[in-house]
Amino acid sequence: MLPRAGWIPVHVPAAEDPASGLTEHEFDHVLVGKFDGTPRPNPDEIGDWRWAEPRELLQDVERSPERYTPWFKLVLHKVLEQS
Repeated sequence: MLPRAGWIPVHVPAAEDPASGLTEHEFDHVLVGKFDGTPRPNPDEIGDWRWAEPRELLQDVERSPERYTPWFKLVLHKVLEQS
């Protein structure tokens, strides 16, 4: 189970995206908590978003991996391993 609130640090040393040719080296901060407002993400930074339970998100990643970046898949798996 994920913590009720806090953050989970995740290091992704290298992940390649064959579609774009990009390679990412990241240290991500995954924030966990409750929010009852309306998210207003910056459209220059985020192409799309939705609310999802962690296991539901994992199932969608496995069904449609092309919808997600390679580094997102690595971060998701690392976060779920820590939960």
